[in-house]
Amino acid sequence: MELSQLEATRRSFIKFAVTGLAAATLAPGAHADTPMVSEADPTAKALHYVEDAANSSVRTDKSADCANCMQYKGMAGAADGPCVIFPGKSVKAKGWCSAWVKKP
Repeated sequence: MELSQLEATRRSFIKFAVTGLAAATLAPGAHADTPMVSEADPTAKALHYVEDAANSSVRTDKSADCANCMQYKGMAGAADGPCVIFPGKSVKAKGWCSAWVKKP
């Protein structure tokens, strides 16, 4: 095998591996094994996270919840999903925290 063919094969393998990992991470249900963030978590406490936005004493926008936040990466209609603010953890779609930013 020529060097150029070997390089092309190696590049193809790396591209395939990276694409596969990204697809597996973003696939529906990929967060199934992700633990839920607890309201007692130090970061959650600092950001006033609540599992039910209706129970927040600091939320000013009554329509705001995790499901319509730009940080929330869960599937539409799902009960929970991953959040950029809490890496490696899921949040309730009906939850809320002070890092909330409305989706465009």
